Amino acid sequence: MTCSGNSTEFCGGPNRLAVYESLTASSPGVPGIPTGWTVLGCFTDNGGARTLGTQQEVPGGYTNMTIEGCLGVCTNQGYAYGGVEYSQECYCGNAILNGGACADHSSCYMPCKGNTAETCGGPNRLNVYFAGSSQSSCAVRPTSSSSSTSITSSSAPVPVTSATSPSTVSSSSSSVVSSSTTLSSSTIISSSTSTSTGEIMHAPWTD
Repeated sequence: MTCSGNSTEFCGGPNRLAVYESLTASSPGVPGIPTGWTVLGCFTDNGGARTLGTQQEVPGGYTNMTIEGCLGVCTNQGYAYGGVEYSQECYCGNAILNGGACADHSSCYMPCKGNTAETCGGPNRLNVYFAGSSQSSCAVRPTSSSSSTSITSSSAPVPVTSATSPSTVSSSSSSVVSSSTTLSSSTIISSSTSTSTGEIMHAPWTD
């Protein structure tokens, strides 16, 4: 149903609620992400060639793993990137290495050992964060493993940028973005729908 105040926007439907989630790092609605960090999304990883080069231990050990614990360690060590994997592993680095690329967001599904309300990657899957404001991420545009989007980096701690052409996501049965919709740095826009920067539009939920 179109919104009463703006017919170019959609406002749910009968017993259906259009739900949004803030991606602003400092927002209290995003659990586990310290102020100043940006969500980059779910990335591929490999035990023999890590996407983030340095494994770190959080206070209390792997059974106490949380997103904020890992990113706190990365901050203290002066790294620009941090990531959590396999519910209990923390990695830091200053670049996305070894062909690390966007993965389907559903493959980062494991609850963190230290806080099951947070998600800490998956098997060979890393939830990655950047210490600053990034111009590109895969947090709002999950891709299948057959079409993973590469992220380029240098050794300097600079925001990652997409290695592909400007991000346009094609409509499919599993996408909420129309083929004519272009993504901003952290926005998903439903067909004919505009949202403010820093919001994800999830699939409709039952009211």
